[in-house]
Amino acid sequence: MQLKKLGLADTKSVVKSVTVLGLKEPASCSFTQTNEQLLITIPHKTRTPSDIAQVLKVELE
Repeated sequence: MQLKKLGLADTKSVVKSVTVLGLKEPASCSFTQTNEQLLITIPHKTRTPSDIAQVLKVELE
């Protein structure tokens, strides 16, 4: 998943963590933040609750 408005050039903030919400236990996601975008890899195990929508918590430093 890519979020273009969360790149360093737009936010001026560094992403600290990305978590999938809505599960019995929240799951951490791996991510890479570039000047242009935030690239998020959602773990395969989190696709069970809904293939339609995912809720992500993005924490900034």
